[in-house]
Amino acid sequence: MKKVFSIIAVCLATMSANAQEQLANSDFEQWESVSYSGRTGEEPVMWSSFLDGTGKLKSMAGYIQLAKSTDVRPGTTGQYSAVINSREVKMGMVTLATAQGNLTNGCVNMGSTSATDASGNYNYINYEREDQAMKFTSRPKSLKVWMKGSCQYNASIAVHLLTNGYYQDPVSAKNPITATKVATASKSIAVTDKWTEYEVDFVYEEGVEANPEYILVTFASSATPGKANVNDKLYIDDLVMVYDNPVLPGDADNNGVVEMNDAKVTVDKFLGKDVEINEEAADMNEDKVITVSDANAIINTIVK
Repeated sequence: MKKVFSIIAVCLATMSANAQEQLANSDFEQWESVSYSGRTGEEPVMWSSFLDGTGKLKSMAGYIQLAKSTDVRPGTTGQYSAVINSREVKMGMVTLATAQGNLTNGCVNMGSTSATDASGNYNYINYEREDQAMKFTSRPKSLKVWMKGSCQYNASIAVHLLTNGYYQDPVSAKNPITATKVATASKSIAVTDKWTEYEVDFVYEEGVEANPEYILVTFASSATPGKANVNDKLYIDDLVMVYDNPVLPGDADNNGVVEMNDAKVTVDKFLGKDVEINEEAADMNEDKVITVSDANAIINTIVK
């Protein structure tokens, strides 16, 4: 006996050099302990914030503003999301600024007492550490992400697809950029206290034909540096890259069989067709996400 599911969307990677990729630990399910100057917190593997950053003012600004949360978006199979918060930056009893929450797959540099000084305060690809220089070689159409929060000002997301070389966000004339920007996806978002999925389109640079080699992602609880409320919080979960014309595993007719745990998933046709899954598969409820890991496939399904 077989259960039949209808494909809503498929995002698969081929085994070729043009593989369509997803971000590492994009569901924030893997976490690790991070310490600095007696302060210990947790950060998602391959992601970081102030506690694991650099810069001459890290002793003043390198505090915990990122945490693991069990408040997750509806329909997820995961257990955790990431939450970032703003914080007052003080020198003694004097408040210098309110630093917005910051989550990046690069590295946070803390180098200026002025929140708007991009020559000192920025996120960058830190090639000295593999966990702060995320490789990415594909050309996605857009990025989907779930967010919620209580932010006085608009939150923001910025994603840059880059060739090898130095890059920081925001850019500054004082710190020369050597990487070529292939594409950017950015958006200022007025989040609410309800989990909402947002989609941000990539805009590709005219005349740039190179494929990216790295990706720099930044989430901020306020889109404007220095403009934040001390009580701001932003929850983030389940990032997914979206591609045009995904390729199914298997033969030239887009038929294929891939393994998922102890079950076989047969992809009969292209998008919009049926998927048959045998009875031995794990129990599948509505909107269950099947992850076919050996084909790098994510198939969102509903039961007919």
